[in-house]
Amino acid sequence: MALVNRDSMPQNGAPPPRTPPRGRRWLVVGAALLCVLALTAGGLYLANRSAPGPAPLPPPAAQPGRQPASPAGITALGLPRLAFGFYSAGFERNRCYGSCKPDGDGAANEKRNRQRMAELERMHVNFVINNVSVKEWYASSPKAFLAFLDDLHDSGIRVSYGLTSHRDVWLQNPKASGDKAGFTTDQAEAHFKATDLDGDGVSDLDGRLDVFYLSHEVLEWANHAQRVQMYQLAKRWLPNTPVSVYYASAISRPTKAAFKDRPHRRGGTWADYAYGPGEADIVHLAAHRPFVDDRFDVRRSTDDLKGDIEVVRRATPDVPIFVSSSFAYDDRMKRDPTSMWTPAQIEQWYEAVRSVRGVRGVFLRSYHRFTFDLGNPRFGAQRAQWARLGGAVAATTP
Repeated sequence: MALVNRDSMPQNGAPPPRTPPRGRRWLVVGAALLCVLALTAGGLYLANRSAPGPAPLPPPAAQPGRQPASPAGITALGLPRLAFGFYSAGFERNRCYGSCKPDGDGAANEKRNRQRMAELERMHVNFVINNVSVKEWYASSPKAFLAFLDDLHDSGIRVSYGLTSHRDVWLQNPKASGDKAGFTTDQAEAHFKATDLDGDGVSDLDGRLDVFYLSHEVLEWANHAQRVQMYQLAKRWLPNTPVSVYYASAISRPTKAAFKDRPHRRGGTWADYAYGPGEADIVHLAAHRPFVDDRFDVRRSTDDLKGDIEVVRRATPDVPIFVSSSFAYDDRMKRDPTSMWTPAQIEQWYEAVRSVRGVRGVFLRSYHRFTFDLGNPRFGAQRAQWARLGGAVAATTP
């Protein structure tokens, strides 16, 4: 049954209004629509002459390893799937980098830095850890430091640098014990502020450094609560930059029955120094050198490392873990060429450490920092081996 349009029924016996022909009806409707559109467009035009444009979309939430573009265009590259390289590569500070005069004092230094980058690139190095502070370099010569950083990134090399890595920045009396050491964030605050040249309350290096190296061997002098304070201060100044902390090889100690109730020389017990959430975006651990006496055995590197990593994963399951190891103690790398490992030992150590679940970065210490490290010309076979391993990483890692 057809529906009845009640509005068209006669009222008071009057005949219904005459319906115009179909073509005419469409003309009337079309004209009305055009009028409405014209009025709407005119109203919007008048409104937009004085009203501000739409608010910009909020920036995406910061994610570890992925930074927004910086105003200067020098942006962090983000963490690779596997970080591969060196803990220190002997780069030198240069206050005229990118603009040194050919006959000036900085020209030779600039050339060495660029040669170093080229050498690292040939070895497929994608990350160099630096724990030194760049506060003075950036504060005095920001263009030079950013040009240096830009060249590193053009070579596919990511880096970490520090501003507050040394314990003396955080302790008023570093040689004192217990509370007398005087933990404070005041000096660290000043170091961060020195890199905020535009005065917006955020370090200019935020989103430009790939990783910020917060502190060194912290288990020796800062408890968990203090490390959380340190991290929170760093994130206030570098909200979009992953923060790395170096724990060396003692991160398991505060959890062991033999240690946790022992007094710590900085006050409290070792249990107060146990690793916990809110300390770091990246945990940097040290693997023991792969030798038992003089016998090469990679299990010495991996057995304790697995326990250390488990401590980290229990507290912070998703935090990336970097692992480094030295060829020998510092004084031996300075004077003894036999401190260098063989190419086969380098490969076995690398493969063993890389295979440990949770490892996101593998680093040797170091390149051109000590007399007998991997930068020494006599160790060409070792460098070639490291380059082969890096080539395999590059083939599978963006």
